[in-house]
Amino acid sequence: MTGVRGAITVKIKEKILSLVLSLLVSVSILNASESDWPSEAHIAQVRKTWSLDEEITLIRKLANYVYTCSSEGEEAILRLAASDWRSAETTASELDFMRYLRENGAPVVEVKPSLAGNLYETISVDGISYVACVIEKAAGASLDYDEMTPDLMKKWGNIMGMFHRLAVDYQEAPGIEPRPSWQYNLSHDGPKIQYDPEEPYPYEVYDELLAWIEKLPQTKDVYGLVHGDFHPGNFFVHNGNFAVFDFDDSCFHWFSYDVAVSMLSLLWPQEDADYDIYTNEKMQAFFSAYQEEFFIGEDFLRDVEIWLLFRATLLYVSSKDLIEKGVMDEKTRESFTKGVHWCLEFVHRHGERILNLVRS
Repeated sequence: MTGVRGAITVKIKEKILSLVLSLLVSVSILNASESDWPSEAHIAQVRKTWSLDEEITLIRKLANYVYTCSSEGEEAILRLAASDWRSAETTASELDFMRYLRENGAPVVEVKPSLAGNLYETISVDGISYVACVIEKAAGASLDYDEMTPDLMKKWGNIMGMFHRLAVDYQEAPGIEPRPSWQYNLSHDGPKIQYDPEEPYPYEVYDELLAWIEKLPQTKDVYGLVHGDFHPGNFFVHNGNFAVFDFDDSCFHWFSYDVAVSMLSLLWPQEDADYDIYTNEKMQAFFSAYQEEFFIGEDFLRDVEIWLLFRATLLYVSSKDLIEKGVMDEKTRESFTKGVHWCLEFVHRHGERILNLVRS
């Protein structure tokens, strides 16, 4: 693989920075002091804009501030995103895709309009703005690996296949900007991925896979608007029924990548997981149901396997870079470190075998 790293252009590396930047933003929000959170005045304005009940409780600080709330006793989720990170236009395109999927029968949570009839609102107080939206609170809960039975895996695969089938014909509503492609380059100055001479192999894999990506076709049967983060943390299951949410990573990408993101979440952090997508019972249940909704081409499973390696490598190089920047608290650092070790083991265990698929 000598020389591969030097052969990759700066342009390709810049295209991936947006993915890494999202991790950095999540960490910086997670470590923000209470003085940096949305103010009581912001919350009061939101309450009035949606006619929400008095109690609004912060439950998560990642790339967004997420709250539980209610209106006339009906529970919902409030999301506030800093306007300099998640623009109103970006939020509008995310919510429009959710609307389209739901209107066409997909089990996506409902977006609750404001009193003015808008799916989102910009909430500004003292020159500080947040983009707000309110979404129904899904019934049920996230499931662990052991709880994902073959029947539930089939439902998961069927829903993803439905998403991809519907994405083929998706057109933004009038006035809605398209979602970004996987290549979009944010105007922010993103972190630079630093090559580690003591552990060069993951970076070599990363670069070789970026070169492979640049050559992939982008026809409508393999490429389109995807969820982008469709793992068990972003859907609830209640009495066997799914409710999918959190589309803020949705972008134009390869459908096989979207599947790989889900499958990697199924493997991590299982120490004794069956990594073979052709023999893993749960994965096979997923794929069989997926293809009932959307066509699986000749190279689909091969591409899913390659994307698994890419995803693990990307998480390794980006997370390691963030750890070394020292911007995390101890608990977050421990979580990221665990993920880095798992991804490194995955890359070393499967890298050459999967790269041979790229080279053949």
